[in-house]
Amino acid sequence: MHRVDQRAHERRQKYCQLRMSSEMKDSELLLGAVVADLRTGMRIEDVKNLINKHADPASDDVMWQLPKDMDAHDYYRHILHRGVIQEDGTKVTTPIPGFRRWIIENCTAQPAAEAEADPTAILDPYAPPSPFD
Repeated sequence: MHRVDQRAHERRQKYCQLRMSSEMKDSELLLGAVVADLRTGMRIEDVKNLINKHADPASDDVMWQLPKDMDAHDYYRHILHRGVIQEDGTKVTTPIPGFRRWIIENCTAQPAAEAEADPTAILDPYAPPSPFD
């Protein structure tokens, strides 16, 4: 990777890491699963249902659990406030596509390529092509 590209990559990494709250870090596998499953045209209720679908209060791994004292609605409001998602009327979008991609790459149990293979996924139009494209 060229030196300029490396610095840009490092800045993007730091930017995304700073956007992550302690609640998001504590539940990073839940966050990654929800973000990876976001689809174009999803309604607010659909996203809350995704949160409930992926949250596993019985899991021994706290990264799959909702943060303490949060339910799906609270978690939705939290990730909305942190810029992971944005409301557009009754629909939900991802206002920072690079942040979405970073979450998928860094907070999921599945490879990012698998999540991006879905044609209805909300993709990052500004991401540089990978060497595999």
